[in-house]
Amino acid sequence: GKLRIGARKCGAGGERGVVSLAQRLGNVYLTSLIPPPPSPTPPSSAVLVFCHPAGPNSFAGALLSAAREELTARGTSVIVHDAHALAGGGLREEEWRGYFSWASPGGAFPPPVRGAVADLRRAEALVFVAPTWWFMVPSELKSYIDRVLLPGEEGCWELCDPSDSDTLVQLRPGLRNIQRMGMITTLGTPWWASVYVGQPHRAMLSRAIRPIMAPMCTFQWTALHNIDKSTEEERKAFVDHVRKQMRAL
Repeated sequence: GKLRIGARKCGAGGERGVVSLAQRLGNVYLTSLIPPPPSPTPPSSAVLVFCHPAGPNSFAGALLSAAREELTARGTSVIVHDAHALAGGGLREEEWRGYFSWASPGGAFPPPVRGAVADLRRAEALVFVAPTWWFMVPSELKSYIDRVLLPGEEGCWELCDPSDSDTLVQLRPGLRNIQRMGMITTLGTPWWASVYVGQPHRAMLSRAIRPIMAPMCTFQWTALHNIDKSTEEERKAFVDHVRKQMRAL
């Protein structure tokens, strides 16, 4: 089938490969729940992926500004990706059909999308800034993920040969340059409600997407719950918390 186009050997092979894979998946699971220790050095470069229909006029926009200002003050080169601009309304048919040949001359995806892929391949940190709706990322952010995290040698991941020992994931990381990953978000529910439904947004980013980053990529989760009932003082305190988190990224 089409999913095997370009697949190649990329596992360690045999029992040793299975053990290595199990260790890595165990690390991904545990570190998706346990916050990483503060980093002594700032990332040299970072991509902030921003998503909110009201743009900079939203509270998410204030969080983006705080994160960008703090990282820039630490000497980090920051690039902001506007998920709404890059989402393109989701995958179109021609893009879906050209998914594995996007980097070829005349590929289905427009230059801004290919440029976003290049940004990710140069970054050391990746942070998503977006609200949480129905316990998931907004649809435009999901469309950004579908359209920008593209496969191939020039993309963000490659397929493994199904006969490999890595068949549990069948992906070869293409963004090994990204050592740190994070999410800054707000929720209308209390923390226990998010835990009750399994935190699907957190799991998608930290467990499903993070494996295409560096093997020991850390994941930083920063969330404000009950935002609809929050006071101005609580929101200001959360902005300060975001700044603190970016100093520790």
